[in-house]
Amino acid sequence: MSTEAVKLQGGKELRHLCDELPKRVRTKALRQGVSAAATPVVKQLKANTRRQSGLLKKAETKKIKTYKGGNTVIAVIGANRNIAGEYQGRARVPANYFHLINDGVAPHGNHPGFAGDHMLQHAYDSTKDQASTIMLDKLQTVLEAEAEKLANGG
Repeated sequence: MSTEAVKLQGGKELRHLCDELPKRVRTKALRQGVSAAATPVVKQLKANTRRQSGLLKKAETKKIKTYKGGNTVIAVIGANRNIAGEYQGRARVPANYFHLINDGVAPHGNHPGFAGDHMLQHAYDSTKDQASTIMLDKLQTVLEAEAEKLANGG
């Protein structure tokens, strides 16, 4: 599975504002921005997912991870390990097979293999412009609100 990075290329004012704020505020703004940007990707992923039992679509979600230092925040999009169920009398955990459906399986032994759907990549490609805009808007909103709080002694 490929990993894609979206780097903030916002206006000089937004970057300057971000540099002037405390680390806690920067981290809060980045987390909210990344989370908001990942939402349309997850929605598109769910729309692209073929339905068999419905468990995979139900399990598809995002998780926001902040690395030490607070300047790097990522969204991990995939299947939630806590979602499990049953299909045709057999237990299923979508997190165990999400990567197989997405990436495919090479032929091995008596198994012919199959091409993956690449649904995660398609979801990202079709929403990346929208996600970038959402992230910039959210960052600006949060940073302006936090700057106002700091300016008012809060």
